[in-house]
Amino acid sequence: MLKNEFAAGAAGDLVPHETWLELWVSNDNDYEKAMTIIESSFSNESDPEWVCGNCMELNDASFEFCWNCQSATSSPQK
Repeated sequence: MLKNEFAAGAAGDLVPHETWLELWVSNDNDYEKAMTIIESSFSNESDPEWVCGNCMELNDASFEFCWNCQSATSSPQK
């Protein structure tokens, strides 16, 4: 069960730890599976970094726009 799923919008009005997303596991047998899911959600090893076609800057895989020139990932090279 997820708790505080929508509490992030209250950050600043509530103390920080009251807005953190929590995963509650009701069955101890599901603990390992839950931990595996959590660990995989923080891992982006399969997502490659990308080079901006506009300014040739290396960007993290999580970026949809270049951090340097704000071009989208599909921008053609100059």
